[in-house]
Amino acid sequence: MASISGRVGEPRTPTTASDRRLLGVLTPTHGFTATWASIVHAATTPGVRGAEVFTVATRAGWFVGSARLPGLEGTAAWLLALVLVMRGGHLVGVRAIDMPSNWTALHWGLSASHVAEIEEAAAVRAKTFAQSILEGRRQLTGGLSLTAGLLLAPVSLLYLALARPLLGKLFVADERCTSCALCAKHCPFGAVHMIGGPRKRPYWTSSCESCMRCMNVCPERAIQANWPLAAAQTWVMLAIYAAVTGAESATVELTTQVLAFIAACVAVLCMTGPVYWVAWRLSRLGAVAWLLGHMTPTRLFRRYREPETNLRDI
Repeated sequence: MASISGRVGEPRTPTTASDRRLLGVLTPTHGFTATWASIVHAATTPGVRGAEVFTVATRAGWFVGSARLPGLEGTAAWLLALVLVMRGGHLVGVRAIDMPSNWTALHWGLSASHVAEIEEAAAVRAKTFAQSILEGRRQLTGGLSLTAGLLLAPVSLLYLALARPLLGKLFVADERCTSCALCAKHCPFGAVHMIGGPRKRPYWTSSCESCMRCMNVCPERAIQANWPLAAAQTWVMLAIYAAVTGAESATVELTTQVLAFIAACVAVLCMTGPVYWVAWRLSRLGAVAWLLGHMTPTRLFRRYREPETNLRDI
């Protein structure tokens, strides 16, 4: 939260600049909604009541050939806005801004020219939005994306409840890991722990938010997302679902299908921790670390880090 001591132009309300309080919550978009950490922050940060509040969601910009495609923030910005308004804030702004997609667990990083083009457009949009808010003009955008986000709400809920705690358990360090601990040191959630001996190796906990910082800052490109493990999780879930519902699942009552799906999700959540622990223990052997690193295409992916940002800035 920041009190405004000066601004461009005159506000449209009688409130003086020195009395005005602005509070903004910014979030990346995960699963077409806000991250769990951002939701918790919006629900607990002090000073909301009586403040003018705004939210911004960054979303994954991408290119197909020379065509720049916008991301889809879904409910991300508006969900945070709802939380802040329910806590007594006065909504003055909602905005989504494209940034280069950095989900290198799934795809390669964008080229330098594409990154520059997206960031240039983002800077213009951010400046325009900030100036409007500081001038006292309300700017609420993203109605179409919100509609799409509401339609995709089941996907968002599934991400928050199931995918979020599982995705961190896909990360492994291959044989190039030097135990420098940069991944643990720079994790914003403290989700990466250096454990074991005599040479410690990174271990990802369920607190991981898949922000991709560890994967993208590793100087050895030693951090990989293990696709075969993700495929195994999906196969186990489908197998349990099929076993509960039976072969003729189309004729099974909806209640049974829902219960079967919940049972499959709970089973995968319970199984993933022990399986990951075994995989991590085995990865201390150089040959196993090499195998785990070569079982997934992420080893070949270009990493992404904002060009003007270095580790010291982080």
